[in-house]
Amino acid sequence: MRRDGKEEILVVINFSGSDCPKYSLGVYGGKYEVLFNTDDTEYGGSGTYKNKTYTAKSFPSHGKDMSIDINIPRLSCIYLKRSAISKTTIPKTTKSDKTAKSTEN
Repeated sequence: MRRDGKEEILVVINFSGSDCPKYSLGVYGGKYEVLFNTDDTEYGGSGTYKNKTYTAKSFPSHGKDMSIDINIPRLSCIYLKRSAISKTTIPKTTKSDKTAKSTEN
């Protein structure tokens, strides 16, 4: 994840020779729009996965409270831009959650 203060870009790279369909990737809440996918036919790719947007869901993954199920073609690179998020897409942390996390360390 890269940020410039206003925008966030998530870069996903698959160096393996196998597709990763419905890969659960931990993210912050919001919608993610595909800006660039090396697997698109215009770049000589297969164009197998045509998803252009992904919405974060409340399923923990990779240390994040939310995730997207993204299709990652083999030998590809995907750039995703996180759109502005509303308060309803931000998971709430309660005092008991904070206490539980601090006792885990």
